Amino acid sequence: MEDQRPSAEHPAPKNKLSEEEREIIVTMVNQPEFKSLLPSQIVPRLADKCVYIPSESTIYGILPGFLDRQKAFILLYYDLGH
Repeated sequence: MEDQRPSAEHPAPKNKLSEEEREIIVTMVNQPEFKSLLPSQIVPRLADKCVYIPSESTIYGILPGFLDRQKAFILLYYDLGH
């Protein structure tokens, strides 16, 4: 008997973001006030304004370029002698 799990139908998670929600997040984090910030800085600032946004990890998943930005910040930080 062959394993049927890989070909089985898997429903989308109930908490999966809609395309509209993803677009809202992309638009929000690309606003000038957030463009130079990491998700770990964006999420609390929005929470202070009572604006809900998914977790930092969700932002990283939607915008993989944030991981590159974080690495660049870390390298710059250490290059400046901190």
